[in-house]
Amino acid sequence: MKGWLDQQAWFHAALRWLGIRRLANAMLARWPQKKSGQHGTVWRVRNLEGLFLYHEIVEAEAYGQPLADVSNLQTVLDVGCNEGYFLGYLKHRGWGDLQGLAVDANGAVLPAVQRLLEENQLNGIEAVQGLVGQATEEAEASFYVYPSHLGSSRFAVEEPGRVSKGAWQEVRVSVLALGQLWAERFGDVPIDLLKIDIEGSELDLLETEPELIRRARLVLMEVHTWLVDPAEVERQMQGLGFAGQCHHQEANTQIWSFRPS
Repeated sequence: MKGWLDQQAWFHAALRWLGIRRLANAMLARWPQKKSGQHGTVWRVRNLEGLFLYHEIVEAEAYGQPLADVSNLQTVLDVGCNEGYFLGYLKHRGWGDLQGLAVDANGAVLPAVQRLLEENQLNGIEAVQGLVGQATEEAEASFYVYPSHLGSSRFAVEEPGRVSKGAWQEVRVSVLALGQLWAERFGDVPIDLLKIDIEGSELDLLETEPELIRRARLVLMEVHTWLVDPAEVERQMQGLGFAGQCHHQEANTQIWSFRPS
C-alpha cells in the first residue's frame, strides 16, 4: 500500500533538501509514537518506515483476508519480520499465546523486534538474525541494507517506479538453516502460520527449505514481482502440495496465501 506521494521524485528531493526525513526519524527515535490495539497490543513507531508498516499491516489489514477464516494459531514463523509489526497484529487479532521465531537478515531491526515482543508479552517468540534462501554450505553471504530498511534484500535492485532513498550498504550475514533451527527449538511441531516477506528470495527459500515449507498449515507470502515471477512461485508451491490464492495486488507486489491441497 504505497502512496502516490511516496512515488514522486520531487517529494523525496524536497525531504532530502530540507532534512525532513532525518529530522522526523530523529524525533520518532527520541519520542516514539505509541499505537494501541485490541487485547493490550502496543506498537511504538520509531521511524517513518514504521508508520508505513503500521498502516499497511494494522490499519489497511493487508493480511486480513487470508486470516479471516483462521480460528486458532499456536505456532508462527515470521520470515522477514522487519520490526515485528505483523507479530503485533497477530496479538491484536487475539493470538497472543504464540510460540515461534521472528527472523530477519537485517540486524538493525532486531532490537525493535525484541522490544515489541517483550512489551506485548509474546514471550514464546524468539528473534533471530540470519539470511535464508542460501545454500547452508556457505557460512555467510552478502545482504544489501536499504536506507529506509524497507526493501533491504539479497538483491540491490530498485523497485520499478519507486524513487531511490539512497545507496545500498552491503553487509555479510550468517546463513541460517531455518528448518534445522525450527526442529532444534520445536521438534516436530507444525507451523500453524508461516509468513514470508523476503524481498525477492521467495523462490530461493522454497528451493532450499522444502521440508520446512511442508510443515506449514498456512503460508502467507508477499511476492516481489520485479524480482520473482508469481506464476513460478505458485508452480513451486503446488509441487510442495499447496494450493494458492492471490489476495492483493499492486504494481510490483502481490500477497498470496497457500494451504495444503
